[in-house]
Amino acid sequence: MKTAFSKMGMGKHYPDSRIAEMRQDLEKGKHRLYCWDTEQFDKLHHTQRDWQHLYKVQRLHTFT
Repeated sequence: MKTAFSKMGMGKHYPDSRIAEMRQDLEKGKHRLYCWDTEQFDKLHHTQRDWQHLYKVQRLHTFT
């Protein structure tokens, strides 16, 4: 995915380790396309069974 964005010459790929940079770029409207490649959020969806709790509680506190 990372190489696809550089080949397209449009937008930027952000892994979890660069979330602060992504937030700054979003605030500035730096790109037209953003890809947040999050392992943490993906892991929640594969390990949780209580979807309502996941959506209302865990999702909101994952990246605060």
